[in-house]
Amino acid sequence: GKTIHPEVYLPMCIFGSCLLPTGLIIFAWTSTLSVHWIAPMIGAGTYMCGSYIVFQTLFNYMGMSFPRHLASVYAANGLLRSMMGGCFALFGTAMFNNLSTPKYPVAWGTMILALILIALILVPVMFYLHGPQLRAKSKYADA
Repeated sequence: GKTIHPEVYLPMCIFGSCLLPTGLIIFAWTSTLSVHWIAPMIGAGTYMCGSYIVFQTLFNYMGMSFPRHLASVYAANGLLRSMMGGCFALFGTAMFNNLSTPKYPVAWGTMILALILIALILVPVMFYLHGPQLRAKSKYADA
């Protein structure tokens, strides 16, 4: 009879959140003609591993936090992710075109994204530290 709390998934999410900017930084500074092609692929692979870990752990966290409203939680998550992807498509090309240099064509644009991801590492940390209090205040979460 031990009760499993949703926060059990968050340490792995924090690890995955650290892989995301690490992969982007590797990708940013190795995506040049003078660097072997495997180096940016290592960065992209690191990013993808982090992305997979974050998505899986957050889906589990949301599912355990709101089991009675699971479909709505996943629908809201999908809507938010799609809206963010649509917004980034509006300025992504201009950002990379304006920040590119001849030697590092994608480095500075990718670094901006990596810095945003570094700041977002705090999100799973805060949910880990304050998740029970936040769920206690919600009328939708199971206590």
